[in-house]
Amino acid sequence: MSTLYAQVCENILDQIQRGALKVGDRLPPEAEYAAELGSSRSTLRLAFSELEASGVLKRKKRAGTEIISDTPKPRFNMATSGIGELLSLGRDTHFTIFDTAICRTEDIPQLEGLFSETGHWLQVNGARTLAGETQPFSANQVMVPARYAAIET
Repeated sequence: MSTLYAQVCENILDQIQRGALKVGDRLPPEAEYAAELGSSRSTLRLAFSELEASGVLKRKKRAGTEIISDTPKPRFNMATSGIGELLSLGRDTHFTIFDTAICRTEDIPQLEGLFSETGHWLQVNGARTLAGETQPFSANQVMVPARYAAIET
């Protein structure tokens, strides 16, 4: 079940996609629009914040809320409860490799106590982007046991 503000977001996006609301339209004042949608002002504000962050709305104090796009921009948004979820980045993003190097275990303090059969590691440097985006949202350095150094990228 989705949150109330997510339902309001979906409702607004649906109205935009059906043509009931158009790019360039100004939305009614919050109190009026919340009543029209059957939600509270705080729920509407959360929905507006989400739609603004995704590039659909633009809000200006005392000027109102304007529709600036009919399509949300893809963006990475992850709240994580642990390392397992953090490691799921590979599923939702694209990793571009910039370069690789072979490093000795003793040269990298973070590798202390970790095992590589050869005593060496493959260092992979790259960046993560969302599908269809060109600007990375993170730079990454990955250390892999050197036995994988021959794998083609």
